[in-house]
Formats: sequence, structure tokens, C-alpha cells
Amino acid sequence: MSAYRPTLAVHVIWHPACVPAGRYAEALFAHLFEDPDDLASHGLRIPVRLWRSTSTGGSGDPPPPAVPPLKDSERALVVVLIDAEFAADPGWRSSLDALAAARREADLIVPVAMTASVLDIQSPLFDKQGIRLFAVEDEALRESYLVNRVTHALCRLVAGTEDPVEVFLSHAKCDGVEIAEMVRTYLHKDSGIGEFFDAQNLLEGTKWADQIRAAAANSVLLAIRTDEYATREWCGIEIIEAKRAGAPVIVLDALHTLEARGFPYLGNAPSVRWRKGSREAMEHLLGVVLRETLRFRYFPARVKDLCCAYDLADHDRVLARPPELLTVLRERDRSAATPLVYPDPPLGTDELALVTEFAPDLRMITPTALIASG
Repeated sequence: MSAYRPTLAVHVIWHPACVPAGRYAEALFAHLFEDPDDLASHGLRIPVRLWRSTSTGGSGDPPPPAVPPLKDSERALVVVLIDAEFAADPGWRSSLDALAAARREADLIVPVAMTASVLDIQSPLFDKQGIRLFAVEDEALRESYLVNRVTHALCRLVAGTEDPVEVFLSHAKCDGVEIAEMVRTYLHKDSGIGEFFDAQNLLEGTKWADQIRAAAANSVLLAIRTDEYATREWCGIEIIEAKRAGAPVIVLDALHTLEARGFPYLGNAPSVRWRKGSREAMEHLLGVVLRETLRFRYFPARVKDLCCAYDLADHDRVLARPPELLTVLRERDRSAATPLVYPDPPLGTDELALVTEFAPDLRMITPTALIASG
């Protein structure tokens, strides 16, 4: 058995005199690890370590913290929240050079400029574009803006690519086009997300299902659930193919009057209520999209690293979401020797009994049980 190192770790550094930075650090912890005020939600469980100096040096000023132990994880992302106090202190400025020197190829350092003056700092950390938080005029939006940009960076870091996340918009043409255009316009303009596309973008004369499946395998599907959505055949195909491809699915609930029959495969996915004309609502939607994308990229990598550390057979049967009938039926005819791994906590007794009724030979376990089995 080799020593286990987390698949990913996030480190947040800030000057203790910067009060807003402390709130941002706590928001990142809640979003990426677990919300201490909502333990039932069972977060992503990505380790997040918060670094700030509380002691004082000989001059009475707080000295900068030591460089975080980046080598304690397979890859690391460091968020450096830089305000005027940080920038004005020579010791804190020099710590940026030490951090840059410690950075490995697999690591990513994201400088966050909380004031415009920070951009004048000369440091190798600024060799790539950072986050200009000061440019977000609405201070109430800065927290969600920062969390979303860091989450997007993590999506790319885990996937080993600089390509932005892509979103497949699934909507009914009769009553979902207006909402789809509003979502596309906002997120494409100010989110850093890649191209938005839907069935209208698919090439004529080709098999729609094949192209949808190919698109879903490399993107996240956002289902705009309007009154007519569940009645449209191709909307159903898009959902089913996305789930078959193992792609994340998010539901934007825009029901207005009545849904005569709900589409059964929209379950087991996050659902966000549509609120028109609110930038706050759009950032919230973006946060759900990115967080779910990160979940689907991070969890399989975590399972793989756990298997390596505990000398277990490599598990290629991994679900980033709890099992449901669609995914269980897809797996039941494969070899029963390899269990299906899904995130903690385990399914409840009644739900587990239902899925095992249709796949009695399929073993389903969580990472906690996987480690115990080794």
C-alpha cells in the first residue's frame, strides 16, 4: 500500500487585514468541500485549506504564511486573494515569488486582484490571466463570481485541458427558445464558458442521436424544463443520451402552468428555479452547472487514486451521482466481479432495495466501503 495523496487540493491565501477575503475563503470551502450549515447536501469533498497569518512579526505586522505543501496532493490549485494591504507589504509580495517557485507542472495558481493597484505587482504568478474581482461593480456578486471562476479553473485542471466547459442547451422550441436565448446570451458573454449549442447546431442529414451522444460525452446538459418540454421526443432523447454517456445533467425549472406528464429521467439531477432578468440568478445557475461538471470530472479521478493507494483493482465502473434505474440497468449485464462505485453516503434502504430488485447481482459501494474492502 502506498501513501494516499488527495487527488486534488485547494489552498486559499489572504492577508488577515482583508475582511472580505475571509468571507470569500469560507465560500470556497463551502462550495468545494462541504457547507457546514448544510451537512445533508454532502459536498464535493475536495480538500480546501485556508492560509492566513494570525501572528505578528517584530514590527507588529503579520508575516506571510509559509508556502502551502503542494506536494501533499496529486495536483493543487492555489487561490491568492491580493488586496492593497497584501500588495503594500514587501514580505507578502515576495511570498508570491516563493509560491511561483514551488509550483509544479500539475499545479495551478490563480491570483485574484481585489483592487486595481494589484495589477502593478511584478510577479511570475501573473504570467497567466488572473481574476479581476475589483472589476465586478456589484459587490454583492463578487463572492459568486469568484467561486464560479475558481470552479471553472478546477474543471479544466482535473481534466488536464485549457478548453472551457461546454454546455448543451436542451429545450422545447415551442416555449423554451426565449429562455434558452437569455441563458446563452448571459453566460456566453460573461462567464468564460465555451460555446453553447443545441439541436439546431447539429448537421443536417446526420443521425441526431449519434451527434447528441458525442456532444453529451464532452459537455454538460442543461435541460430547460418548460410546460411542453416533456412532450417533445427529441428533448427526451437528449436527456437519455446524456445519461447514457455519463454526462452531467442540470434542470432549469421554468414550469409556468402545468406539466401533464413529467419526464422520468430528469430525476437524480440538480434542479434550479428559473428567475428572469437577474444577474444573481444567472451566476447561481452558472455555479450549479460548473459544480456539477466538476463533480463528474473529479469523482472518477478520486476513485482511481484511491484504488492505486490501497492496492485495489482499478475500477472503471464509477458513477458521479447515486445510482438510478437507468444507470443500474445499463450496468447489470456486465461482469459482477467489479462493483459499481458511487459517492457517499450509501443509498437508503428502500431505494437500494428497488434498484437491486432489477439488478440483484450488481454490487454497489461507496468510496468508504471500497477502502474498507481492501
